[in-house]
Amino acid sequence: MNDFKNTLIAICATLFSVTTISAYAESTSHLLPTYKDSMLIIPRVNTETQEKSYRNVVFAFNASSNSWNLIDYTSAPKSQLLKIDDVELILYGETPLQIFLKVVGYFTNGCSAFENASGFLEENKFNVEINTSYVPPDAICAAVIVPFEKTIPLQAYDLKAGTYEYSVNGQHFGSFTLDKDNKF
Repeated sequence: MNDFKNTLIAICATLFSVTTISAYAESTSHLLPTYKDSMLIIPRVNTETQEKSYRNVVFAFNASSNSWNLIDYTSAPKSQLLKIDDVELILYGETPLQIFLKVVGYFTNGCSAFENASGFLEENKFNVEINTSYVPPDAICAAVIVPFEKTIPLQAYDLKAGTYEYSVNGQHFGSFTLDKDNKF
């Protein structure tokens, strides 16, 4: 009976993990480059000084010169509309642990909304950036504080044992330690 119970728990944990990863992948699929009709569209381009410096960068392939030509891009100003008060680390379950960052803060006007949350692991550090939709300077927005709470999953499955750091929008930092490899 215990073997059946342990197997059932393992299956449920796997399904929860796959569901979370699938939901994250679906919610971030618009961040992936696409290629269609000889056009390459890159949703965002980072520079050394700013993530997502450019958005919707479009290249067309020129077969005669065997090169890519830049067709269009949008400069993306750094979002100043999102203020973060607190970042809480949430470790859920047993091995493999599910790891989340609960971010609490506020928007500085009534026009702002979440655009996306993205993150990547570089060595042992998760760099997470939360962006708001672009609000043009001439937009008429209510000067109100709009609180928010956003939970962001970190891609933690199959991480090796060790200490990992995280940062959110380059302002809020923390760390966690995995005592063993994070997999079944």
